[in-house]
Amino acid sequence: MALLSKYVPSPTGATGITYAAAAGGGDTVANPGPGCIFIVKNGSASPITVTFAVPGSHANGVAKADLALVVAATSERCVVLGNEYAGSNGLCAITYSGVTTLTVAAVQL
Repeated sequence: MALLSKYVPSPTGATGITYAAAAGGGDTVANPGPGCIFIVKNGSASPITVTFAVPGSHANGVAKADLALVVAATSERCVVLGNEYAGSNGLCAITYSGVTTLTVAAVQL
């Protein structure tokens, strides 16, 4: 899994978001939490499912469900990555059903 660098917007808007090609084995984002946004752009002709791992279990022992986000063909989606996505290593693990023409960015507001 590739560790994605978070883009931090400048106060003047002088730079744009840099997107990375989604990694075939998945990606990670360090220290998700308040103000962390993950953006996905699907340039293919088919929908792609992006899965965000949600570690841990509920009080009754049932595992917490992962978030599966379907990104339609030639569209863009974003999700706020809260603290609940951080594993014990402080990383949010993200996997993809396909990576051809899929680009991603992590933004820290």
